[in-house]
Amino acid sequence: MTRLLTVFLSALAAVGCVSAQASPNAQTAVDKTREYFNEALALRAQTDEIGTLSCVEYALNMGPYTKIVPTLERIKGIFDAYKQIVNFQPPLNLSIPEEAAAGNNIVYFLGAATIEIGEAFDRMTKTGTANLCTLPMLGTKIKKALQDVKAVSRPFYLSLASFHLTEAQDIGGSLFSFESNIEAAIQAYSSPIPV
Repeated sequence: MTRLLTVFLSALAAVGCVSAQASPNAQTAVDKTREYFNEALALRAQTDEIGTLSCVEYALNMGPYTKIVPTLERIKGIFDAYKQIVNFQPPLNLSIPEEAAAGNNIVYFLGAATIEIGEAFDRMTKTGTANLCTLPMLGTKIKKALQDVKAVSRPFYLSLASFHLTEAQDIGGSLFSFESNIEAAIQAYSSPIPV
């Protein structure tokens, strides 16, 4: 009887723990913003490696240009997966400590990712066409990858804003920064490529 009571109380405690946890939607948002941050860090590192020999390395299937398009494609995949998997209803309930903590993580990862990817786009804007040499197809591939990311970025950011209502304005500011930076990079890779 004592054992049965212990099992029953344990089950009640477990139910209580589940009800106090952050929602699956919150965990998904944290996971996706963390993935985005990690890929933004990778893109920043790759663009920092662009130099005068980068186009030669690319011709040999080496160097930073071989990594940039796959990284952009992974970022697009994160944005796509987020809006397809999750229907964020209801928004975060910040009165639940676990949901408030999830909200803090979302804001941190999204803000940090936006800064890192903005730096990467800035680097691409400044070094892009000068280092593509006689490889116009590379410029076309990068431009398309950038355009594909931009096309799915707004739904990603706005979904987060509607999920984390108290930070919606700041998330909107991050979106504005993201769009400005990626558009500059797209324009850089739209210019005539020197031969």
